Amino acid sequence: LSFKTGASEAAAEKMSIDSTGAVTMTSTGTTNNLRLISTDTSGSSAPDLKFYRSPGEAGADNDYLGRIDFAGNNDAGTPEEIDYVQMYAQIEDATDGEEGAKFFVNSFVGGAAVERMRFLESETTFNDGGANLDFRVEGSNFSSLLHVNAGDDSVYINNTIGAAQAHDSYDERFG
Repeated sequence: LSFKTGASEAAAEKMSIDSTGAVTMTSTGTTNNLRLISTDTSGSSAPDLKFYRSPGEAGADNDYLGRIDFAGNNDAGTPEEIDYVQMYAQIEDATDGEEGAKFFVNSFVGGAAVERMRFLESETTFNDGGANLDFRVEGSNFSSLLHVNAGDDSVYINNTIGAAQAHDSYDERFG
């Protein structure tokens, strides 16, 4: 099924639905390409966007629930489509009454996809793959209130790299 706009001889396809139900929408504009508008005035949440995986059977541990890809072309001679950022969710535990989820955020670094954040039932992990990616928290007075430097496996507090003593002992506790 194809939806087109413009004069019939020059009509451009703007939306299509293929035989599997997959929908493709195309826009030449830079404004919001998809808007969900609710005119509800109650205190309820709206509009809502829900990703629901319903295979017609019970869910299982590690089932994927959905993925969002932020894609664009690189600058190769023949541009390649790259999923620069991916977010996806999985069922960690499908047991009734004990349900749990996993959520991951990946992004391209140096030409390869790298897991940046991992949210599990038991922990939240940054840089689980051990890439050379630093983690920094800014404060009101310090640009590096907390700085975890992956390149030298050090933690810096209230200062920038090299300006304060690094604490690189695995069993050191603060606070």
